[in-house]
Amino acid sequence: MSTHLHTEDSQLINDMHRLSKKFQKLVRSMMYSVPSNPFISVRSWKMNEFKYYDIPSPFPTLMRGLFSRELAYGDNSEGEKKYPIVARGNDKFFNIGEAPWSDWSTLSLHTGPTYTLSLKSNGCIIFVIVTTKHALGSMQGKRLVDKVKTEEQLASRSWEKNWTAIIVELCDDSFEEHVLPHPTEKSGLHLHGINATSREFHTVPTETVDAFAEERGIIKTPAIALNLIPEVKSFADDIAKTGKWNGKALEGFVVHTHIIDPKQGSTTRNTRPPYPIGSSLLQSKVR
Repeated sequence: MSTHLHTEDSQLINDMHRLSKKFQKLVRSMMYSVPSNPFISVRSWKMNEFKYYDIPSPFPTLMRGLFSRELAYGDNSEGEKKYPIVARGNDKFFNIGEAPWSDWSTLSLHTGPTYTLSLKSNGCIIFVIVTTKHALGSMQGKRLVDKVKTEEQLASRSWEKNWTAIIVELCDDSFEEHVLPHPTEKSGLHLHGINATSREFHTVPTETVDAFAEERGIIKTPAIALNLIPEVKSFADDIAKTGKWNGKALEGFVVHTHIIDPKQGSTTRNTRPPYPIGSSLLQSKVR
């Protein structure tokens, strides 16, 4: 049996299948063959973008970017197939004030330190997917969908840690022009984060992400850590006055934090974020 098969993950994919059959305009999916091994298929899921704003959410998950496999050994005793998640993107996140739960007041009540602000880049998101050859048994025959430097080492480390969704961003003006140009020395793959491959959204600490990027020859994303929401707001407001950070123009920041039990003073005016306590949370602060 795959070492990365978890009941809650398989249940999520079963729920997605049921929802897709009932509401085809809400959720849809497509099967893709892995380029390096056409005998391996991965299913990509896509939700209706406009419905991420609905309360309550019509989806069993708020992630953007979900890839699954179907195990070959068939149905279980309840008649449901087994589906490991092979890659998961970030949960949908919003700009400050864009959603009922994304204003400063609500964030101060429902999130906790540390708040890590990473530079927001305008590029192409890539998910690096690692899977065993047969999704069963031994660890031999790893396959990497997107090739990067030292791919065998990257695949081995990712599989060991169940980091099968390594989020990088391709920033290269020769490939795709952007509003803010990227200097030649900063063109390439930028590592923005590493997610645990699971139903719940859990990100890897920034120091671990940076070390991974340095080891694998991927460009690190500049970031700063703050302890309180007022500090985050003050920092963002100061940056907004010039549109620059460390002398360079920027698009904005992504705030990395996590959901906590509501603090004293929480009222019905503050809509609780639609994420479980303990889960990671990303919030976009556009300059």
